[in-house]
Amino acid sequence: MKLLFLLNLFLFSSACSTKKDFDSVPVARVNDKFLTLSDIEKELNVGIASNDDVAKFAHGWVEEQLLYQAALNEKLNLDKSLIKKRDIYYRKLLANTFLSSAVTLDVSIDNDDIKKYYSKNRSSFVRKYDEAVVYHFSVEDKTDADKIRKALLSGSSGKKRKDLLLKHKTEPVTVKKGFLIKDLDKRIFSKNKKSVIGPVFSKSNYHVIQIIKKHKRGSVVSLDRAYDEIYNRLLQNEKKIALSSVMDSLRNSSTIYINKEMVLK
Repeated sequence: MKLLFLLNLFLFSSACSTKKDFDSVPVARVNDKFLTLSDIEKELNVGIASNDDVAKFAHGWVEEQLLYQAALNEKLNLDKSLIKKRDIYYRKLLANTFLSSAVTLDVSIDNDDIKKYYSKNRSSFVRKYDEAVVYHFSVEDKTDADKIRKALLSGSSGKKRKDLLLKHKTEPVTVKKGFLIKDLDKRIFSKNKKSVIGPVFSKSNYHVIQIIKKHKRGSVVSLDRAYDEIYNRLLQNEKKIALSSVMDSLRNSSTIYINKEMVLK
């Protein structure tokens, strides 16, 4: 209640305060530490969307401050093992930050590169499991599930179908045999050619599935389906080359000694 009062107080004060004054109005306090709206904006690094954002952040900040201040009272900030862990983390953070800034990529991966990679590595795009491309609807009410099933079976197209997909935030997804709810898995990958499955009740929800397409284990993933993965593979390869170049440059400009007698090969 006290926190809500503070939130209402700083919102009301905006009517008679400058922006600078408004930002400095305390949202919360723990002993001698204050949290302002400006502090929250800096922490979130984005604009505050609603009062709920402020309240959620303030509650979390209060809990963190209570624990942090309790730790200081116990002199945990002087604990040598914690200081060592902090220094190790900070060293790695600096190293990774430098690496991110040093490994600059000016990569141009075009369609020809992707096609050549696909042609050369086609065997790596063979399916290891039976797969199906489906629309998956999950609702709590059986009546809603029945309505979805009816709409899918009616073959509704155009605006009605689009509205149905938008309402339930449903997009085509690829599922693999053996990784689904047992009943759904059995029905999707059976020899039955039904395109609409369900409603199937599981874990408090009713599931309705529309099968768009099936693929057998051992079949080859098409270039279109493999496109994004190939792009990422090529990109990661370019990153490795750039990283190797940076490390070679650092080694060449530094004095390095490793005692071979002390280091296992």
